Amino acid sequence: RKFHISEISVRTLQVNLEENAKCEVNWITASAETAKIDNKEAKDQKQPASDPAKTAIGGDSLVIRKLDLRDLTVNHYTPDTTEPLSYEIQQCQGAMLPGKPMTVDLDGTWLQFPYKVAISIASLEEFLTENRSWMDIEAEISGASLTFSGNVDLAGVNRSMALKATIAGENLSSLDDLLQLDLPPLLQYSGHTDLFLEKDRFTMNNLEIKTGSSSLQGTAKITQSGDITEAVVEFTSPLVQLDDFIFEDYSWSGEETETTGKGGEKDAVEEVDKSQEKPAKANRKLLDPDFLAKFDAALIVRADQVLSGEDNLGGGFLKAALQGGRIAIDPLQLNVPGGSIEMAASFKPGTNKSDASLKAVMRNFDIGILVRHNRPEATMGGLVNLDIDLQSSAASPRELMANGNGYFDFSGN
Repeated sequence: RKFHISEISVRTLQVNLEENAKCEVNWITASAETAKIDNKEAKDQKQPASDPAKTAIGGDSLVIRKLDLRDLTVNHYTPDTTEPLSYEIQQCQGAMLPGKPMTVDLDGTWLQFPYKVAISIASLEEFLTENRSWMDIEAEISGASLTFSGNVDLAGVNRSMALKATIAGENLSSLDDLLQLDLPPLLQYSGHTDLFLEKDRFTMNNLEIKTGSSSLQGTAKITQSGDITEAVVEFTSPLVQLDDFIFEDYSWSGEETETTGKGGEKDAVEEVDKSQEKPAKANRKLLDPDFLAKFDAALIVRADQVLSGEDNLGGGFLKAALQGGRIAIDPLQLNVPGGSIEMAASFKPGTNKSDASLKAVMRNFDIGILVRHNRPEATMGGLVNLDIDLQSSAASPRELMANGNGYFDFSGN
């Protein structure tokens, strides 16, 4: 009753999964009903009596001395794609020895993105003794390094995993094509958390995100409720540098941006003939209405210090929500030295305009902060007071002001 395998070896295996326009496929899977029938038939058959002492599982019940897989490919053909979605394992080596962790090292491509993964899992002996397991995973893909390390609880009714997870990279936008999202180009980003996974829910404690000189610490709870993903995120921050989150030539919603040179004219790169280029599938924008409709979220950020370049904007507070595709910020507060800023806004991105609003009150705000953001060498300054209350019909942030009705009061010295 023990399986000792000296070697599992596979060379060049290709599997083609095909799906046509009628959603017909060339593979089958067992349904729950089929599984019930098979189980019933198995129970109806008389099983030979067994000696528990002989069938007890031990730490050497399953041994694989060498796992060696090379050139494995799964191609998924669909009517919507001209090229198949390909998943390749170029090389996979591992072992499962008595009393030692199971190890697997593999590299290949995932949707044309090269990856490397190293996995270690607790030995069968440790699992049988403690009724739990642990695992360590290290992975590299698309310019990002990821690690997961922790325990798997198999004793309780609700299976769960508690992992320490990290991610780091040079530029967050390197993950765009892999995730099919147009992510902001956060530079030198990193994140780590204590991740607790349960069915339809995972919790992130001791969550810390860094980019540039900015850092955020807090918690996040994410729950899957039907077709909607619900998230509650709360951060505190010792320092937020606004320059770390302002990106030229990046659009959150897909609105066109212009790249300008020192002379104020569009760069010549716009004149390049693109007629010979293969059209690329556009990644989904973060403010895409179809994407936003899948989430309901609440976000709170408290910052001890907010900087804009060298300018100190004091402390800050942000409360935002996403509900039914509508984004609401209420409030955004900055306690600037000698004054304050408080703002609130609400709009629903989409192809059709909907109700939107913008309110802002500034007291004794140094206008030089805005000037120095574009021209750090500027010495211009002056205090301004601003009171805005607008109701609008808009489908994007840009249209808030263009179609607004209300009042706009301004004074300065």
